Amino acid sequence: MQPRDLPSLTALAAFEAAARHLSFKHAADELNVTAPAVSRQIRALETDLQTALFVRAHRQVELTTEGHVLFDSVNRAFKSMAESAREISSPGAQQVRVGSTNAMASNWLIPRLGDFWRHYPDVNFHHVVSDQTINLIATRTDMAIRFGMGNWAGLDSQFLFSDRIYPVCSPGFVKNLGVDVNLEALAGASLLDVGDVREEGWLGWSDWFRGEGSTLTPRKPRYLNSYVVAVQAAIDGLGVVLGWHSLVGAAVADGRLVAVSGHVLEAPGGFHLVTRQGEPLSNGAKLFMDWLMGQAETYRLTQ
Repeated sequence: MQPRDLPSLTALAAFEAAARHLSFKHAADELNVTAPAVSRQIRALETDLQTALFVRAHRQVELTTEGHVLFDSVNRAFKSMAESAREISSPGAQQVRVGSTNAMASNWLIPRLGDFWRHYPDVNFHHVVSDQTINLIATRTDMAIRFGMGNWAGLDSQFLFSDRIYPVCSPGFVKNLGVDVNLEALAGASLLDVGDVREEGWLGWSDWFRGEGSTLTPRKPRYLNSYVVAVQAAIDGLGVVLGWHSLVGAAVADGRLVAVSGHVLEAPGGFHLVTRQGEPLSNGAKLFMDWLMGQAETYRLTQ
């Protein structure tokens, strides 16, 4: 077969993702397109090949016999091309692309990163930062630190550590709250929160109150565009922010922030290191993964 006789590579990419996930929606999320766009590409591919590749049910899809044959071939080809591209783009190099939120980077990862550079000075480290959930394929990221339950479609995950969440504010601001800082008093205080630009699984004040068994909601919410900005606003005395211990523990320890009330919520889920399922890691990525798992274990033992 000549290259011009191949089906559309865009359609093959949509098919491979949909077949791997057995879901047009999850394929669309991975490819950063809409589910109808994935469906159209697959319809075009089926028309081109003159055969059905999926059995479509109401809420799920299954591969036909012909679909299984094509998926095995396309999946192997895509993995081979990805590996070749890595070798060509960086022959002999050790590099890693790691994603995280700005808050995780600033307050947990970066303070420890010097240790990695001292041990592995030849690894070319690239950091991808986003306060929304990072798409590893779209950003060409090897791995990412993500909060949740650890069960993401198409991703392998390794548990790093759990967390606890409690209200914090500046030493000066706590005087405005009075002596008895109960949940009712908190709900009426100036509460700093992150708006829609936040990672999936991130808890806001309403989630925290529900976790404490309360139906209260913030009466004076102040929404900011990132958790790092919200924490800085709390340090500057502008209100109370939800303190994820892994991210504000250092500021509490040195007195820039103080814990408000005795209410502490164990965060549902935990922080995980995620990688693309079934794809090999570069040597640099393997070194970083091993180092990060060691850092996480040390952190767990000291909390």
